[in-house]
Formats: sequence, C-alpha cells, structure tokens
Amino acid sequence: MVSLTREGIKDTAKWAELGVTIPARLDAIVEKAKENPRWMHYGPGNLFAANLAPIAQKLGIGVIAVEGHDPEHAQKIYYPHDNLRLRAIMPRQGDTKLDLVGNIADCLLDDPSRGSEWRKIRQYASAPSLQMISITCTESGYQVSEEDIKKAITNGPSRAVHPMAQVASSLYSRFRHCDEGVACVSFDNMAHNGARFKEAVLKIANAWQSSNRLIGDFVNYLHSGKVTFPGTMIDRVVPGPTPDIITELSAVEGIEAITTEKKGFFSPVVNTDQYSYLVIHDDFPNGRPDFSRASFGTERIYMVDDVIEVDRAERTKVGACLNPLHTALAVAGMLLGYEWLADEMDDDILRNYAEKLGQEGIQYVEAPECIDPKAFLKEFLEERLTNKKLGDKPDRIAKQTSQKLFPRYGQTIADAGNATTDLVYAPLAIATTLRYWAGINVSNGDFVGLDDKLQPMTLSIDGIDNANLKELAKYTSALDPTNGNTAPQIHDALQPILSNKELFGLNLYRVGLGLKIESMVDDMLQGKGTVRKTIEKYVGG
Repeated sequence: MVSLTREGIKDTAKWAELGVTIPARLDAIVEKAKENPRWMHYGPGNLFAANLAPIAQKLGIGVIAVEGHDPEHAQKIYYPHDNLRLRAIMPRQGDTKLDLVGNIADCLLDDPSRGSEWRKIRQYASAPSLQMISITCTESGYQVSEEDIKKAITNGPSRAVHPMAQVASSLYSRFRHCDEGVACVSFDNMAHNGARFKEAVLKIANAWQSSNRLIGDFVNYLHSGKVTFPGTMIDRVVPGPTPDIITELSAVEGIEAITTEKKGFFSPVVNTDQYSYLVIHDDFPNGRPDFSRASFGTERIYMVDDVIEVDRAERTKVGACLNPLHTALAVAGMLLGYEWLADEMDDDILRNYAEKLGQEGIQYVEAPECIDPKAFLKEFLEERLTNKKLGDKPDRIAKQTSQKLFPRYGQTIADAGNATTDLVYAPLAIATTLRYWAGINVSNGDFVGLDDKLQPMTLSIDGIDNANLKELAKYTSALDPTNGNTAPQIHDALQPILSNKELFGLNLYRVGLGLKIESMVDDMLQGKGTVRKTIEKYVGG
C-alpha cells in the first residue's frame, strides 16, 4: 500500500509502479502560496480538481481552497490526504493517464464556528499578492432569494452562510485591509457567469450596507474597478469516480468513493476525459497567471479581450453543441433504462437524436473566433460522448433538469425567430423531459415516475431539484403514461409549464411551439414503448 500524503508521495518508486506522475517542486509551490497567495478558490469539487488546480499546477501556482458548502468533502477527502488529489485522464482510446494534483496549499472550511480557519480565509483574501478569487458552486449558488437576503442581514459578514455572502465577506475583508485589486472569476457552466456573479455579490453587499452592517462604502469599492468579475466559458466532463478507477488504485490507502449527507459524490481520485476548453475575459486588475503556458494539445485555454467572445463560446457549448445533447440523452437514457451514457451512442435512434439536436442548434450560433462550432460538435459526438471508459451516467446529468430548460433549449428557440415553428429536436427534448416528469409520485423525498416499460423509475435529483419539481409535479402528476390522456387533459397539465417564461425564457405557445410539444407528449403517453417510438418517429433509426 502507498499513502496519498505529503510524506507518502516521497516514495516515488512505488507511485511509478502505479503509473502515477508526481510533479517536482510541490513543497516550494505550496509554501509560496501560503506566504504570498495568488489564487483562492471557493468550491474545490471535482471540476476544480480535474481542471482548475492542474492548470495552476502547470504554472507553478499553489491554490488556496475554500469549502463553504459541504464540510464532509473537506474533512473526508482533503484533510486525510494532506490536500492531495489524484487525477485520471481517460481518453476514448489508449491508456489512462494518472497524475498527482499536489498544489492545493490549504483547504479551509468557511464556517464562522471554526474561528481560526475562518480568520485564515480572510487573511488570504486580504493578501496584496492575491490576483483572483474563483468559484464553482453550480448555477443555483448564484440565486439570492429574499429569504437569503434576510439571513445575510441577520448574520452579517462575520457569519456568512450563502456562497455569495461568503465571497462578499472575503471581499469585505480585502476592502478593509488591502488596496490592491482582485478578479472574482466564476467557472460555472451558465450564461454571463461573470455578470451574474457580480449581481449576486452586490445583492448581499447592498443588503449589508443599507442595514448598517458595514464600516465604509463597500458597495462603491465593488463598483470602483478594483474588483472585476471576468466572464468565462469552461468545458470539461468530470463524471465522478468509477468503480474501475477505484479498483485500479486499490493499492492507495483510502481510495474510495463517498456520498456526503449533502449528496456530494467524491473520491480522492477524480476522473475526466482528455478534452477541455477554457475561455476567459482578460480583466484582471492585479495581474494574472500566464494561462497561455498551460494551453496545449486537447487542453485549450483562450484569453479574450471582449466578454462578448466569452458569451459566444458559452452559447456554442451550453446552448448548442454539448450541454443540450448531454441533457437530452440523459433524460432519454433514464426513460429507456440506460445505465451508461456512452452506451446510448450505440443506439442508432439516440445517436441520430443527439446529432440532429446539435445540428439544429448550431444553425443559430454566432461562432466565436477561438472555437469552430462545427469542429467542436464533431469532436463531442465522435470522441467524447462515445467514451465508455469515462463512466458517465444519465442520472448524473439528469439532475436539476428543471433549471436547464432555458439555457439548453430556450436560447435556440429564442434565436430561431421567424423559423421557430420549423424546430423539431429542441421541442422533442422538452417533450421528453415532460414525459420524464409524467405521473410523478412524491414519496419519502423521492420522485418516482414510470419509465418507457411502465416500470417505476426514481428520478435523478438533488436537494436543489426538490422545490422546483414539487411545483411542477402539481401539473405533470395528472398525466398517465399507461394508456393515454385526452387532449384537454394534456393541455390542462402542460399549459402552466409551457407558458412559464421563467422555465423557458418565453411563452412557448406564443412562438408556435406549445401545441407541437403537447402533441409529442401525447405520443409518448400511449403506453409501453411509446417514448422510443416517438423519438424514432422524429429522428429516424
């Protein structure tokens, strides 16, 4: 056995036998980061360990990791292994590449009850050397409700709980103790992530300032140009550890997957494919890492001078070439009983579905200069979706589907303009999602529907899904997949959903798609096997 600790990695011969690359000078990188931090990251989950920390490591930069949401993640993954992670890069063909991610200089819980850690985070945030505070927390983390505002006012900066309040608290410490600027960088998969990050942090800051919880004009500081919120587009598939990679590394102590109470799925080893894209708006007031030195081969990084170029790249990925295909296949895979996403690409009907959905969406993309959408789509279809070693599952991607309808399909519908009624595959993806929710029975916290064989199917959800799906289930639970429904029943159930601008960005009836989607759902509610028959009807075999 070998130990994944700072002491254990000194036995380089044993690690070499396992095929794990151990980078040089890790101790120096870590010590330098503790003394003069340049990069601090909130939310050090799987994407961070698979992509962001390795980028920093290639540049000789240590990262200060802050866990503000899931204490078990830090306590069971980072702490026992001295903040070390393993990364498994799994190409579709060829050997898996194993390397050590050893540049995480510190991992701290942003919890006011842990006084020394809480203060240490603020000290790092106030360091003049700090150039960026980045975050990955999923799209829901940027939503700041009225209830969140009330809690933020009650708690103040010293007891922040919401992820945006935690970042705002760190920025407030910097405002009080440091004159240097800093870039706040969201690496989450959503449109206009920089602007949304800024908006959310400002909501918290305005609430604190208007309720006299602050010293000084913190809000003006956030508007002054000393704090920027560059937009980014990030793309790397990180599905979570597979049984195969856990078995392959069984000689490493403590290599096992855990599911935390907050439904996080983690392991000391993180697996990913070989392809990644990162587009960053070059807006860093206190300098930045030379990201270009970490860009090569299939791991590409592009610095751009205009945030519009970031938006075009994001639209290419999230709204046309990758995420719509991922989500559509995930929902279809759940209904059709697929355990592994890559196996769906062996199914002629589902492969055609993915190809035609991508081709339909790409028509309405304004191509960025840094990425060719046609080449991106081809690579995703042929190399990435078909990667069986990666072990990606439909139930991973099907989570939070109710929040993905606009970014995945609504933007294409909006951009189609006068050609909206010609769309087929985005409406089909929406109809399949509605069939996925048909007949939902909510029991003991689970949402149970019926798959295409009319067998009970537990929907893939996390805590973020609950409120949305409970509301949607008021309507979709009335749909009966076993033997059809009358047209008025279908309309009554779907009209409140398809007309909901918050879900789709627009009223689908007003753009001529509401009745088309109702008809597709009707076809899928005609009993056993009708989901598959309906998809085949529109995409061919």
